Amino acid sequence: MAASDPPRAARLALTHLTPGPEQDRAIVGVIQRWAQSDPDAVAAWVQQFHAGPVQRSAAENLVQVWAHADAAGAAAWVQRLPPGGLREEAASTLAAAVDRFAGILETAPAGIEDARQ
Repeated sequence: MAASDPPRAARLALTHLTPGPEQDRAIVGVIQRWAQSDPDAVAAWVQQFHAGPVQRSAAENLVQVWAHADAAGAAAWVQRLPPGGLREEAASTLAAAVDRFAGILETAPAGIEDARQ
């Protein structure tokens, strides 16, 4: 269901699973699929969560997936977050994802950057 109807899968994970590791895994799975096709919708959904571990984990996974596909889009969302813990954690996750990607490009065989363009 996460692949065919991510918003519905997200609602089910929040409303039908008991908070804890199982719910966290389900939410992360939904985010990883959904963020590939509509990161803006995932971002809006994540911001509706109550501040806490689920929201932090969801934002972290969103930023990792989003930064891989569109680092500028992920950065714009992080900048729009209100000041505070979520924004700081999302910014840290974004920085780590960008650093990881830059490291991969540095060690890539010659010509790989040309292939991406």
